[in-house]
Amino acid sequence: MSQRGRGTDRGGYSGRGDRGRDRGGYSPRGDRGGYVPRGDRGGYVPHGDRGGGRGRGGPPPIAINYNSRSFAPVSPDTKAVAIIKPKAVQTKYVTVENLDPNTKLDFVPRPAQPCRIGENIGAITNFFNLKFGSVKVQQFRADIVNFKCKPVELSRNRKIKTMDRVLRRTTSKFDMHNLVYNDGEEIYVPNCKIQDGEFQELIDVDIPSTTDAVEARKADKNPYYVQFKKTVCFEIKLNNCSNTDYKLTLNFLNLFLTQMYRHAPQLGRIVDGEDLDFSRFSAKSNIFFKPYEHVSPEYAIDALRCLYNGVSMSSQLGPRGTAILNVGQVHSIHVRQNLRALDFYCEASGIRSNGVEKYDASSYAQLGMNEMQRKKLHGLLFGLKLTPSYNTDRDFSCCDVPNFNAQTAKVTWLSEKGAVTTSIEQYYLQKYKLPLKYPQLPLIQMNPAAKKIYVPMEYVMVSYRLEQLKKKLDPNQTAVMVTKCTKVPNQKFSEIFDGIEKVQKECEESFKTLDLAIGSQITTVANILPEPRIDANKERNQLAVNKNLPLFSWGIVYASGVDQRMSLLDMKSKAMHIIKETTKYGARFATATPAYEIMNFDTRQDVTTLKKCFDGKIKDGKTHIIIFVISNTTDTECYRKIKMLAEQKEFLGCHSQVITNQVLGKTDPSKPSCRLCQNVAMKIIAKIGGVAKSIIFDNGKLIEIGKLIKCNTDFKKMFFNPADPTIYIGADVIHTSPQDRESDKDRGASIPSIATVVGSVDFDGMKYGVSSRTHSLRDNKDA
Repeated sequence: MSQRGRGTDRGGYSGRGDRGRDRGGYSPRGDRGGYVPRGDRGGYVPHGDRGGGRGRGGPPPIAINYNSRSFAPVSPDTKAVAIIKPKAVQTKYVTVENLDPNTKLDFVPRPAQPCRIGENIGAITNFFNLKFGSVKVQQFRADIVNFKCKPVELSRNRKIKTMDRVLRRTTSKFDMHNLVYNDGEEIYVPNCKIQDGEFQELIDVDIPSTTDAVEARKADKNPYYVQFKKTVCFEIKLNNCSNTDYKLTLNFLNLFLTQMYRHAPQLGRIVDGEDLDFSRFSAKSNIFFKPYEHVSPEYAIDALRCLYNGVSMSSQLGPRGTAILNVGQVHSIHVRQNLRALDFYCEASGIRSNGVEKYDASSYAQLGMNEMQRKKLHGLLFGLKLTPSYNTDRDFSCCDVPNFNAQTAKVTWLSEKGAVTTSIEQYYLQKYKLPLKYPQLPLIQMNPAAKKIYVPMEYVMVSYRLEQLKKKLDPNQTAVMVTKCTKVPNQKFSEIFDGIEKVQKECEESFKTLDLAIGSQITTVANILPEPRIDANKERNQLAVNKNLPLFSWGIVYASGVDQRMSLLDMKSKAMHIIKETTKYGARFATATPAYEIMNFDTRQDVTTLKKCFDGKIKDGKTHIIIFVISNTTDTECYRKIKMLAEQKEFLGCHSQVITNQVLGKTDPSKPSCRLCQNVAMKIIAKIGGVAKSIIFDNGKLIEIGKLIKCNTDFKKMFFNPADPTIYIGADVIHTSPQDRESDKDRGASIPSIATVVGSVDFDGMKYGVSSRTHSLRDNKDA
């Protein structure tokens, strides 16, 4: 139980991690609740900084008195550990503010009590069961067509608005209380009264669907309709994950749980006095929607995850078809209510730092913007969704901040009198009746650049619509986010439970129709694991090493073109020092000096010719290593040919270490702890089969705890029990070498990285199932 490191805790007690996401058990840190004495992204953070990871910058350990609920600092040298021994599985969240009085919770110094290895504790997750009755769902496909039933291409936003209007005003057979749809293409209707067999209906977009109305619309110039076709009828099944209805069930639940709040008047805007209108956002199979309010109300977390200043929802089917509803709340990072481009202008031009009042026309006229300030403003606006204040239905992205303003830029536009060429200032005044207060400020050019869309800066504001971050937050931004967004556990969890209660109340009609109920929290069992330790530097200048390595020989090869500013004698002495460093990790060499030295090794020759340079010099390739010193070149063919020559059995079949003379020149043998020498030595020791460091469990005791614990044999019996197996999960990522990436760039190709996850499938932890996925270049960029 360590308070150091980075991890993802999914059960049990853990004091580690600064980036984890707890999904069960008690944790003094986490993203979704709990108290964080030294954490990064969750719970209560006393100092609001980025404490945690490896003990740098975090607040001291905290002693908790449950009765008085007060927090008192203890000695920084004292390591704390929480011992939890519940008498039964908890029915509430296990937090500092919400503990059963019979639950024992003591923060004590570690030497005072032994560690409870492998003890099971009841853990409450932040997931809830969804209970469904027998529900049949019919799926329809909706297409927008002309009167000849040919598809009509419309933009995504226009298509959504068209479907909104049709579904709200149609007099069709659909039950509007339970209608669920995704971007107007797939429509799911639970408990629909339509009979089995084919079904097709053509509905006019603007007027009710009657025969006379359809005939009348055919005379119009561009009439179009919404065509509904029934595709499949299925029953919700949560027990069988292999049938074809499983994916349909998952899609329906995702959409239903997202849109089941349409009857809650607080979450939408009333249209025509009775209908609700939502802004919808789609991401793969999930629908994200947000209310029109700029700031989400407290009850907006009712089974919805708050994403920035909007709300979003995602549902998934859990193991063995168990329906899971995740009600955790993530951080809201940017509150952009009424944020205008003028705020960014003040930042870029330094108005605030100069003490000039904001939004003062004379100040803007005096300052203006130079080239550097325009680039800074473009950088501040880049990646944000921008919307003009006179038309908030449209969103743009910043293309450029040009070197002209609304007074100097001319535009030709079509007015009632014909084509007119005026300044952009007059254009906005005559066409939109919008006078400009600051026409001397630069314009903001929007994407796409070919359309030449210029908007005056004073009418540009940051959109309040849902938006995802393009890149990871830097440490300072993360610290601000943590201090502004974290909540104490009792407040956070009370909001979650209040939200679920309001969902059940507001959506009571839909719940009854589908025989749906939000059940109890999902419980699990968590194990307290012992802390692995690094057995390194246990005593002075001693490491955990492999002492059974064979006797090795070695040689040096100097490639042609090596920089001669460092003499060959100096290169040789530094290479000998690196070999000497490897002996500290258990390597053994026959001689301290190289067995041979080869000068002017020309890698431009073929491999067969180069092999002749080593005739009679290598007796056994398995116990021989060659140090190649090459020049500071970007010639990838040189590196490939050296590796092929040295390590393939058809040629030399030995070990090799390539090092540039620039890196070799930076090594300093006079320093006992030269980091560069140690790094190269550890590379060599790994290649020849040695071990530099090892993570082990001590057979007798853990030095950090200072108390005798069960030996390894007893420990393994707990976790290698056939009746109660433990899964072991590992991950590995394989990246291409820099040489491969450089060469492929010239050919326009791309060799992706390979990420692999393995999980044990037997109780001995000896058999593993593998899951691999290869990402394209675009996937890596998004990630």
